[in-house]
Amino acid sequence: MMRLAPHPSPWASFLGRLLFTTVWTGFFGGFSFMVWRHVEQTPWFIFAILGFFDLLAVGMLWDVVVRFWRALNHREPVVEIDRPSLVYGGSAQLRVTEPHPESVAELSVRLVCENLITTKTDNRVQQFVNRCHDEELLHLSPDTPDPLHRMLSVRMPDAPPEKDVSWKIVVGTTLRQGGTMVHTFPLRVEPR
Repeated sequence: MMRLAPHPSPWASFLGRLLFTTVWTGFFGGFSFMVWRHVEQTPWFIFAILGFFDLLAVGMLWDVVVRFWRALNHREPVVEIDRPSLVYGGSAQLRVTEPHPESVAELSVRLVCENLITTKTDNRVQQFVNRCHDEELLHLSPDTPDPLHRMLSVRMPDAPPEKDVSWKIVVGTTLRQGGTMVHTFPLRVEPR
């Protein structure tokens, strides 16, 4: 079995979340500091709104701590496949392992196909990702702290659903503390 590499890596995903959380907490922390310096001039509803966003900032900080801990300790799912590339109409065996399910509330594995669609109108060019195939291979809630090992059979469609597509295995984990992590493992699919 060949181990598939996640893309983006867990560290890149963590750094993106850290950057967003730093900007968010910095903005609302600075704004809260400015408001508290002028308590007597600030209406009460501003405190309620600011309190809500400050609570969100605290939750985001906790989420960053949990993601850092999971990335540091290599607590992400492992996906292995029995062949280096797939063909349309073919099948493959997939092994999904979650070595540390004690912090995972739900785990789902999907076979996903996406393509990039570009539209041109007047002076604007818009691009968006279209999901043209989405098949759930596994969905479970771990009930023991023992590592999970599941063998799955993946069957590819007979033909690509669109032109210029990219195939991937998407492993979604919902953490017990409430966060959601998505791990994407690109697949190489060749024509027959």
